[in-house]
Amino acid sequence: MPSQIININVIVLIMKKLFLLVLCAVMTAVCAKAQLYVGGAIGFDYFADKSSYGSTTSKGDAGFIVNFSPMLGFDLSEKMSFGAKILLSAYNFSDRESDPTKSNALGYGLSPYIRYAALSVGNFSLLIEPSIFFLGATTKETYGTTSHEGPKLLGYGLQIGPVLTYNLTNRLSLEANVNFLRFSFGQIAAKYGSGDSESKFTTTLFGIGINPTSEMINISSEINEVGVGLQTTSPLQIGLTFRF
Repeated sequence: MPSQIININVIVLIMKKLFLLVLCAVMTAVCAKAQLYVGGAIGFDYFADKSSYGSTTSKGDAGFIVNFSPMLGFDLSEKMSFGAKILLSAYNFSDRESDPTKSNALGYGLSPYIRYAALSVGNFSLLIEPSIFFLGATTKETYGTTSHEGPKLLGYGLQIGPVLTYNLTNRLSLEANVNFLRFSFGQIAAKYGSGDSESKFTTTLFGIGINPTSEMINISSEINEVGVGLQTTSPLQIGLTFRF
């Protein structure tokens, strides 16, 4: 995979501004005694390819990923809130057609965010959520009974996307993170091997519907020549929030 070069200074500048905005929001919350809420969302995806030629059917690639994002936030007003999410992902991939290779990965990260209620109708609300993310991932590849560590990855960037909420009660809300409409812009760095055989490269995330944690795992698979390709998973995450 060829490396892609982006203007890191632009990303750093935008992330600094967003961080300062979050910091200002934190200070405002402390002064105004904003309302605390906690919550979390979960999403998953599964795929299994197969091909048929006449009466013969062959199995292809298969994979499963699950995402979980616990969060803590503060309501500054009826329209504005801020907080942070912990990003957790687990992934399993199998190349069932050519060899018994399996790849496993664990993704983790942190994502501070701000939410603005752009539209409210009854108990329904449409929130716009800009955020920054910092991610890491560790991978492992298994061939038969032999396992070895895969590449280590680090990433960062910006996202903005919609969140739909429905108030079940005054304190409890149902929410849906519409990830397939979320815009992402960032960079991922990968390191594989050690010593003379060490290899490094970076790649750019830019587009709508990209899940950075999943994309890091897919990049690790490509380094290992498993060949997952571009897979954007968990297009919708469902969760709950509780206000104290």
